Amino acid sequence: MRGGMRHSLLIAAAFFLLGAWTDQPQMLDGAPADVKAACEKVKDAQIPSQDYPAVAYAGKACEGPNGNGVYYNDPPDYVLARQCAFWEREKRLSAAVLQGSDILEMIYANGYGVAKNLNLALKFACEGDGAKSDDFARSVRHIQKMMAEKDPGELSVCDDQLSSLMMTICMNIHFEKYERERKSKIDSLIASWPPRHQEEFKRLQAAAFAYFKASAENETYHAGLSSGAMILDAENMLKDSFIREVVQLEAGDLPQMPVDFAKADKQLNKSYHKKISVDPSEDASGITRKDIQQTQRLWLAYRDAWIEFAALHYPKVAPGTLNAMLTEERTKRLDEIPTGD
Repeated sequence: MRGGMRHSLLIAAAFFLLGAWTDQPQMLDGAPADVKAACEKVKDAQIPSQDYPAVAYAGKACEGPNGNGVYYNDPPDYVLARQCAFWEREKRLSAAVLQGSDILEMIYANGYGVAKNLNLALKFACEGDGAKSDDFARSVRHIQKMMAEKDPGELSVCDDQLSSLMMTICMNIHFEKYERERKSKIDSLIASWPPRHQEEFKRLQAAAFAYFKASAENETYHAGLSSGAMILDAENMLKDSFIREVVQLEAGDLPQMPVDFAKADKQLNKSYHKKISVDPSEDASGITRKDIQQTQRLWLAYRDAWIEFAALHYPKVAPGTLNAMLTEERTKRLDEIPTGD
């Protein structure tokens, strides 16, 4: 046996002999009575020894990815996610959202890479902070409901989160998943296009995503606690709408609306000037005139890139019609900005 491996195994053995994998305290002060009672029943639930990772291996493997990142990978690695989560839990990282006990709660509730064990899932859920978060109580009650059902379905910690911080974190996880799905859909969509068309589309996509990101960050209400989730949701919707339009065009569903660009442009200018005329000191949305002006410039670049790409790849689409459609979309977005009303 090589020295390095022998050393690692000795370290791992030492941790087990010294009881390194210890139960975490249940912070139940302030929790509802029913939640306290449920947690009391499972506090001594035993974790199968074979489910624990070798301490030295887990620490090294989890320096980059964490239980959260590995659990939500595409494809997920539930074994490594479990190992990282146990390591995070032992290092007292469970207080960090969606790490340690949170990941273990889902792994055991769903039977991902381990035997399904709802008692253990509840044990890990009970390691949340009952005094500080209603999300904690919802998680405990969710697992209790699963215990009472024959087909409990899948558990996601994010399903029980209503706090602004957790909503933002969970939205970001879903956003990253959608990003991977969008990339896969786009790659498949343009795979058979001529090289020049692919190159021009990527330029359009870059302009589009720059505008969508700016619009979401600059033109979404961002003065409240849940603003992070709202910003991610806004960007996600804009990107989805863009992909849907490209898919429709590829299917031959060309826009047939009457061309009235002059009318659309007039309405856009009216909406734009209304929004930038608001005195920031009198507005509580957190959105400034500079935010809207910066986003408008990115929209103009996006619009021009769309028209240029369509002339190459969708020559049957009249430039005036496309311009009017894009202008109306921008006007709608401006009208949705929660300021200037």
